[in-house]
Amino acid sequence: MSAAEITFQLITTLFASPKQTYPLFSPSLFLPVSSLSPLQPSHPVTVVCGTLDTHPSVTLPCTEGTSIALGPHTVQCLHTPAHTNGHMCYYLPTSSPPLVFTGDCLFKGGCGKFFEGTPAEMYKSINKLMELPGDTEVYPGHEYTVSNLEYAVWACPCVKGIKDGLNEVSGRAEERGEVTRQ
Repeated sequence: MSAAEITFQLITTLFASPKQTYPLFSPSLFLPVSSLSPLQPSHPVTVVCGTLDTHPSVTLPCTEGTSIALGPHTVQCLHTPAHTNGHMCYYLPTSSPPLVFTGDCLFKGGCGKFFEGTPAEMYKSINKLMELPGDTEVYPGHEYTVSNLEYAVWACPCVKGIKDGLNEVSGRAEERGEVTRQ
């Protein structure tokens, strides 16, 4: 199931069952979680975000290792600073295959910008994600594959395979009419 399908399923469930509460996971508060306020009376939403990010819409602050029930699954919160100090990734180890939503930490072919963190913190955060099982599907918060691989070809021209990957991804994106640039 793709990230879009999972999101659609969660939103459909949310609006079909207004008396239940469903979590919304935010990697950092650059997301417009304040726009959820009008939904709260009829469609309770639990806004999950790291404790280092504060906002009135956050109803369930989480830290490294916090576990949250989501239907039949458990979501594990992973603190992955560098994009922001409080950035979180959300790992579903009980999904088959396991899933991780990486927000602005890890993209296909690259990583997020350092707004508040350091390269050392990003390195540590990416290594944390690399420790997840090999069959874990990664769902980044944005689709920047082509621009990330274009940069990689420029920055590391001697690394074999990057240009082939770029050509493959560019061709598929054009066929589907997808935007894959920042």
